Amino acid sequence: MEPFPTPEAAWPAGQPRWRICVLPTPSRDTALYTLIDQARKTLAEDPLTAVADADLHVTLCPVPMPERGPDQHLLYALSTELAARLAALSPFALTAGPASAETGSVLLDLDGDRLGESWDELCTRVLDALARVFGEDALGPTATPAHLPLAYGAGHCDSGALQRKLRTALRPGRAPLIIDAVHLVEVRQDPPGHRYVLVRSELRVPLGARPA
Repeated sequence: MEPFPTPEAAWPAGQPRWRICVLPTPSRDTALYTLIDQARKTLAEDPLTAVADADLHVTLCPVPMPERGPDQHLLYALSTELAARLAALSPFALTAGPASAETGSVLLDLDGDRLGESWDELCTRVLDALARVFGEDALGPTATPAHLPLAYGAGHCDSGALQRKLRTALRPGRAPLIIDAVHLVEVRQDPPGHRYVLVRSELRVPLGARPA
């Protein structure tokens, strides 16, 4: 495993970015947080930076936000378009896990992201809403395969050894994640800390809610 971020993946200093994300909830996703805590304890002695509870997220797609950030007019437009498209989509559960040691991170894979499945349907509806606000040419790709990051590399280590350790320690290695809303989140990259930081959730749009 390599330290995160690699030079080519580093953002310009001090530059935030915006994402549409799903945020887990401790009071609801209890089995998931138990699994995450087990992973943190398993990896505690390795050169990794664990993702704090406040920064846990599943990225759906980037948002081409103006440099100044969203104003009230833009937030209203986003809220209206997202609510209209998510009203017909009921909350659903995905399975998170097993844990996977990647080149610069440890993550939980999520199911349901194949064509026509629940995560794919959510992505399609969100991208359609964003296209109405920003235009199709401004949109970036969705973050697939869907995943929940648990830790980022803070030094060089053997990802194969990490994978064996995780497979042995995390039993069961899967837990449900309830998807009942999407968030517009400001994200900052902290290269010295080997992590992403969720600065704020500016907007929350529930699934299955009647538009105002």
